[in-house]
Amino acid sequence: FMDDQKRILIFSDAGGTGRSYHADLSARNQRLRVHYLLEPGWKADAAIQGLGRTNRTNQAQPPLFRPISTDVKAEKRFLSTIARRLDTLGAITRGQRQTGGQGLFRPEDNLESHYARDALRQLYLLLVRGKVEGCSLQMFEDATGLSLMDSTGIKDELPPITTFLNRLLALTIELQGVLFTAFERLLNAKIEGA
Repeated sequence: FMDDQKRILIFSDAGGTGRSYHADLSARNQRLRVHYLLEPGWKADAAIQGLGRTNRTNQAQPPLFRPISTDVKAEKRFLSTIARRLDTLGAITRGQRQTGGQGLFRPEDNLESHYARDALRQLYLLLVRGKVEGCSLQMFEDATGLSLMDSTGIKDELPPITTFLNRLLALTIELQGVLFTAFERLLNAKIEGA
């Protein structure tokens, strides 16, 4: 691949450590890399390590990163973990922690940002008011095991974003779609309004 004899490279966790696949200025193959991230799972460190194989110093240009996910909405939770880690660690670019996520993921890919927390609080309020089409408050509480109300009204301490995202994974695909679509709309509105 680096000698420009092959145009496609596929590597797993095993190939994600100790190798460089970036458009190195000293390599014959300096073409733009398009790095598709498949099945990152929960191991953000391993995914970050793999992403770092195609994005380093002394390169002709940085790669394009393309995270791939299914149409099961709650699976975006896995990409979110990696996006959040990149935002906080910045571990793949120039080996420096202070570099941030470098725009590798879109703001809406980080489902644990302050925008996402604000959107979730708004979603909870809409659920309490009966304004989420396809999901009543009772249905939400029964399906997720999360309680939004106490004897005085909506709770001061609502379930955090990580708990919400994890509970989504256990729901039916249909209910995941209803709740995540409502959440996503609110999140996108928060980001666009920033």
